[in-house]
Amino acid sequence: MPIAMTLANVSAAFEAAGGERKRNWDKLDDRGKAAYVRRLRERGHEPEELLALLKNGAAAQNWAAVHWLVRAEFCASINEARTGFMRRRRAAAALRHAPKEDV
Repeated sequence: MPIAMTLANVSAAFEAAGGERKRNWDKLDDRGKAAYVRRLRERGHEPEELLALLKNGAAAQNWAAVHWLVRAEFCASINEARTGFMRRRRAAAALRHAPKEDV
């Protein structure tokens, strides 16, 4: 990730996003926000199942264009999957859905 996973950076991203995402962020208490940032910091790195799919030039370009916070959220979801099958499935879904999401 090009941006450090800090509370300040994540808060700024949600502030800039506005809308429903900002409202959901604002509903979290300080512990919830800290836990969210910790989750992204620990699990928001790109897993090997996703990197294997990014060998395709078009997929890599689309993924690179996705906002860093959205990429981190999808990566955390992939990394939290318990089986290799689910990790591969979530990685494929991330490439389909993440480019369509706004922060």
